[in-house]
Amino acid sequence: MQPPPTWGQDDLSEFIDGARANAFATFANLSGSYSRIRDIDSLFTELFTDFKDPDNLIGAGLGLRCHSALRAAAQLAISGQVPEAFMVLRGALELALYAHHASTSDARADIWLNRQDNEATRKQRSKEFTPRVMFPILRAVDKGLGDIVGKLYERTIDYGAHPNAAGVLTTMEHKENDGDQEFSFAYFTADQVSLRFIIQTWGQVALSCLDMLSYVLPTRFLEKKTIRKTIPMRAGL
Repeated sequence: MQPPPTWGQDDLSEFIDGARANAFATFANLSGSYSRIRDIDSLFTELFTDFKDPDNLIGAGLGLRCHSALRAAAQLAISGQVPEAFMVLRGALELALYAHHASTSDARADIWLNRQDNEATRKQRSKEFTPRVMFPILRAVDKGLGDIVGKLYERTIDYGAHPNAAGVLTTMEHKENDGDQEFSFAYFTADQVSLRFIIQTWGQVALSCLDMLSYVLPTRFLEKKTIRKTIPMRAGL
């Protein structure tokens, strides 16, 4: 498809083209890393294609949104938008966490579903669906998984999901020029270390989301043998 006649003639559309060009470069130059993202993504696609009668309807809906968020994070990551990718990865983790939390209790599911009813239900949701409540429930089911997700959650916050130093300074350059201090901030990064770090984190987050969703949709996971299929994808993560 050819772009519209004036596409690329303003800063925003030029920026979007730059993101696409960076994605092509990552695809070509870090082909092994891209292949891992593609293979993990395919497990989500297989899970949710022609999926009928889920064990948990709310969990299935949140799982689909989790997959969508992971795809958005992958697009940002391979485009070199590293802090922004961490923002979206935190959202993906929360979607899987919410799916698990809502699936463990009908009362919790009702709190999540009825949040918009009034101020009281909003406060209920705010108290129930928080990390300090959700993580102990997850750890009670699977301590190892809960610990891993907790560390990944904190990493996403450190590197972009909150405006912390690591996320801001990762793409900053400082130079001294004739006594003047110069600072520049890259919207894209081609730094191989940063790119490999975000792509590795993407894989860890995506597999952890699958692990959480396996408790939410156990019938479908068994049918598709999903967790078994993740085993070769975990190597090196």
